[in-house]
Amino acid sequence: MKKVGVLMFILFLLVGCKKRESDFLSSVNVVKIRFGEEVISTINDPSYVSQIVDILSTAKKGKLVREDSYVLSDTLVYEFYENNQVVYTVLFNGEDTMRVFDGGLCFEMEYEGISLADWYEMVNLP
Repeated sequence: MKKVGVLMFILFLLVGCKKRESDFLSSVNVVKIRFGEEVISTINDPSYVSQIVDILSTAKKGKLVREDSYVLSDTLVYEFYENNQVVYTVLFNGEDTMRVFDGGLCFEMEYEGISLADWYEMVNLP
């Protein structure tokens, strides 16, 4: 019986306390998109910020991309701000929002709906 209690406690710690990205990003009020050192867009319209958060909160990191199957480019960075403080960052390989970096490795990005690149073109931001 004691083993079951310990197992339940561990499961609670692993599952019950984990915050979802959408919960964590719900207080974001600005998104800056950088390519290399240059800021190419600063998005502070609440509806646009919410749309970006929704796209990323439903996206999933997919399969690992082998190093020999892509060309390493300048990083496209999405920075999420809460009151002028960066709270979350997503790194893509170049302007390809279908390949995301995590822990120094490149992974395929799987979107449920439209991709970030498609959204960006759809709203016609500079």
